[in-house]
Amino acid sequence: LSTTSFTDAQSCNGILISYSSATGVPLPPNVTDPKKQPYRFESTLTVLNNGLDELKSWKVFVGFQHNEFLVSASNA
Repeated sequence: LSTTSFTDAQSCNGILISYSSATGVPLPPNVTDPKKQPYRFESTLTVLNNGLDELKSWKVFVGFQHNEFLVSASNA
């Protein structure tokens, strides 16, 4: 799932935030209740500055809905 297109990036004249989900696979143990099934997922969040001024500091919040744990955040 991608939330931003190349056209969006080209037409943006400020700060563009993009989030895309790459993979999602169930982890053992496999359980019958889908709400309790653990998953491993990978996603990418990109902050693109197409503006004229340097972005000196920023914060981004990604809310989770199902008691997820953030295990790593590379290149952050």
